[in-house]
Amino acid sequence: MELNDRTSQQQVEQKLITIISKQLDVPPEKITPESEIVIGGELPFDSLEIAEFYMNAESAFDLTLSDDAHEKAFPGARPTVRSVATLIMRARNQV
Repeated sequence: MELNDRTSQQQVEQKLITIISKQLDVPPEKITPESEIVIGGELPFDSLEIAEFYMNAESAFDLTLSDDAHEKAFPGARPTVRSVATLIMRARNQV
């Protein structure tokens, strides 16, 4: 998905939901913007799948997120579809 000035937060969230759905074989309607991307959460992520998710997201949006990007942007918060979409939107604006 190409990021441009018209790309909305909702479009990014929907793309992330599609990535998670395909990766974890979970119906997309079971994934929301508030779904957490953590081990032991409502979605069946393990540590390898979390790393794979971030690699898939970086590839889909043609950008790189640092390993600590989420912690820097949202100290102490658990990553969600929405917060990762926000990181992607911020990264786009820095290009």
